[in-house]
Amino acid sequence: MPRSKPPQKTDSSDAHPKHPYFNRGCLRFGGALTAGPNTLIVCGVARSGTSMAAKLVEGLGIFLGERKDPVVLEDVEMAAALEKDDGSLEHLIEQRNRAHQTWGFKRPSAYKYLLPLLPKFRNPAIVVTMRDLAAISARNVVAIGMDQREALEAALNESIGLLSFLRQLPPKLPVLLMSYEKSLLYPGDAAKQVAEFLGIDNPRLIARAKSAIQRENPAYWGSARKATIQGWVARVKDNKTLLGWAKHPDDSQVTVRIVVNDQDIGQFQANVERPDLRAKNIGHGSYGFAIDVSEHLRSGPNTIAVMDAKTNEELRNSPLNVAVRHHAKADQ
Repeated sequence: MPRSKPPQKTDSSDAHPKHPYFNRGCLRFGGALTAGPNTLIVCGVARSGTSMAAKLVEGLGIFLGERKDPVVLEDVEMAAALEKDDGSLEHLIEQRNRAHQTWGFKRPSAYKYLLPLLPKFRNPAIVVTMRDLAAISARNVVAIGMDQREALEAALNESIGLLSFLRQLPPKLPVLLMSYEKSLLYPGDAAKQVAEFLGIDNPRLIARAKSAIQRENPAYWGSARKATIQGWVARVKDNKTLLGWAKHPDDSQVTVRIVVNDQDIGQFQANVERPDLRAKNIGHGSYGFAIDVSEHLRSGPNTIAVMDAKTNEELRNSPLNVAVRHHAKADQ
């Protein structure tokens, strides 16, 4: 009898059925990307695979920021600009438009407040990830210590909010909706889908993007620490008032500790109403603080640290460096 040939090994990432009814796990709607410059925005419910999508995009040669987390690829500079209302977003967009033909950023929660900001971006296009609710919920239990049932309800509500965002997008705005699970099963196909969406036909870049997808990434697991505080230290207004906001992951209010020039000046409740936070669906919005620190500032450089009074975990942008050119107290 003739010896049968051993079965050939196939790369499961490309071995999906060549069938017209095969579900590739991607949906495209809106218009096509323009041939000219574009801005690509990666967003979705937190823990839904936006890091994976960002790695695909970066693998295809799209600039996603200089100051980004090496594991989750979230752009620190863009995240800060999106949370401010001082013109820094417009400045950063202009800067990147000059430097890059096409660029992008990853910000999972951006869908909550992106609609009125879209006109600021040059020819925006959006990549949205989706993942099964049980996995998102379990991840939130691990990452931020949420109650299991509350985590499931939150994941469902976030997904409904994402759907509302998609419904309100301009009809011709290009959108690629990606399944996280399908992308893990068929990374080669996922890389091709994103490349087709972006109009990229470069086998080397597509292969690089495919290799960026990892089913199990211990570095990402390590990033799932239990955060106790969220927020931002903004600035000191008129050499007097320290401004910012802080909250717990479960949307409860925070008591912050302020340390100025290594001197603990006390604890303060972050409970000032902030309509801008509420407009961005950041809890109920009453998480601001406006603290008079003038008695503790000196002429010249100052350092202000803001942290959770219970855990000493610092807010983003802490410590804040403040230069005071002239201070009345120093001349007394």
